[in-house]
Amino acid sequence: MDGIVLLGDNINKIVVTTQERKKEREKVTEAQFEISRLNLQAAQEQKEAKLLEAYNNLLVRDTSHMSEEAKASQEKILHPRNYLVQMMKHEISVEHNNS
Repeated sequence: MDGIVLLGDNINKIVVTTQERKKEREKVTEAQFEISRLNLQAAQEQKEAKLLEAYNNLLVRDTSHMSEEAKASQEKILHPRNYLVQMMKHEISVEHNNS
């Protein structure tokens, strides 16, 4: 009878240990998911910052030595509508990646 009781106790310990390990693995998985989410958010913010930096660099670029064609091209790029389209594309891709 003692052997059966010991066996039952050991089985209960195994079950408890297995459940604890499962909970720990779930915590690790949740932490990894959160880290991945934050890394994605940081990457998206860096991308947006680079886009803004590039736009600002174009705004302050000296155009006095540019050809008329180059000036027209830059004006087209800098047109607020074109910039807004790029930002909207960026926002759509961010929303899509977050869903």
